[in-house]
Amino acid sequence: MSLMSEKLAARPKAGIPDAIIMGIAIIFVVGLKTFAGACVHDDGSAAACEIAAGTLFGLGLVAVVIAIMRIRANDYSSKRSYDIILIVLGLIFALAPGNLLDICTGEYMQCVNVMLPFARIMGCLLAGCSFAFELLFDLDR
Repeated sequence: MSLMSEKLAARPKAGIPDAIIMGIAIIFVVGLKTFAGACVHDDGSAAACEIAAGTLFGLGLVAVVIAIMRIRANDYSSKRSYDIILIVLGLIFALAPGNLLDICTGEYMQCVNVMLPFARIMGCLLAGCSFAFELLFDLDR
């Protein structure tokens, strides 16, 4: 066997866990720009919820990049490291809006009724799936 074929045989294959994590990250980013975005203000002023949505969008892009890096990982220890990073990012997604990032407090505002639950649900999904897949890799070897 050549050296290149040995490296390819030792590399973990991208599978269903990678697709699920990538899908969650992409849905989070696309959702923040479509249906779960910030409130629209008529006067053109930047509200706190728009700043929170922009911050979450940037963190979502980081999650997509890390998910791509997780797919391209060469060994299981690298995948485990990316899983730990994704767990932390998922917890930030879930806890940041409303706690660390201010959002509008209006009763019928879109950021309170749509963006906040969306970020919390997707953050918990990302953290939970990453944690579960990290445990699966531990049991798989």
